[in-house]
Amino acid sequence: MRVRCIWNITPLAGDYCNLKNYGETEDYPIFISPVFNLDGSLLSVEVPQPISCPSANEHVSITVFNNGSDTIFGFTGSYIFDTFPAVNETITNTLFPGDTFTYTFTASIDLSNPGSFNFISYISIAGDSNLFNDTVSFIVNILSNPSVTINSTNVSCNGFGDGIAIANVTGGTLPYTFLWMPSGISKDTAAGLQPGVHTVTVMDAFSCTVTDSVTITEPPALVSDSVFAAICSNDSIFLEGGYQYTAGIYYDTLVSMIGCDSAAIITTLT
Repeated sequence: MRVRCIWNITPLAGDYCNLKNYGETEDYPIFISPVFNLDGSLLSVEVPQPISCPSANEHVSITVFNNGSDTIFGFTGSYIFDTFPAVNETITNTLFPGDTFTYTFTASIDLSNPGSFNFISYISIAGDSNLFNDTVSFIVNILSNPSVTINSTNVSCNGFGDGIAIANVTGGTLPYTFLWMPSGISKDTAAGLQPGVHTVTVMDAFSCTVTDSVTITEPPALVSDSVFAAICSNDSIFLEGGYQYTAGIYYDTLVSMIGCDSAAIITTLT
């Protein structure tokens, strides 16, 4: 008997032994599937999708599974983000057959720029008999962080408390929430503000936050005053809406340019 071994190949039609006529000699195909003794596979790569609240100091994690029948005594984990140089780190952990291990790279990755980027991660195991499950690749989508600017209107008159601040938000992901302090107003526009520093915190749909502050001012109050003046004989001074020629006490009211404040001036003529 002659035995023909075919390694991991499906037999062709008409290639079975009962179709062959060799007299007393027949072919018996034996199909053998490979058994990998040393085989680690990269199961997953943890990079949030889409990436919200990105920063310049993010970290990547990979999960590795020992598919083989041999123990893995350490390996190298790597990744390439966009056009940046590859990050390679030696992982000394031991993985017994059937073990799963998650590793977080110590090197940080800059994900502060919004856009879509290529990401490839792979593992390298000395003597790995199956290289087809060692790589994971995908597109990383990075969203922009929200940013805020404030337009403001100062208090119109001393003591009125009618200041206004408006938060203008760009970037991030709708909807936004607002919180002004110390007023506690929860809208993009804060009205009825007193003089002082007012801070707004904006949060987007992914809980990414940004803050900004503005200082509201008010005009100074007019101060009442008393004036003593002397006039000479046959002279006059304009008080209480007319020219005064005689000694006495006269009262005038001064109004600010925008008409919201006044002060009394008391003039005593001698």
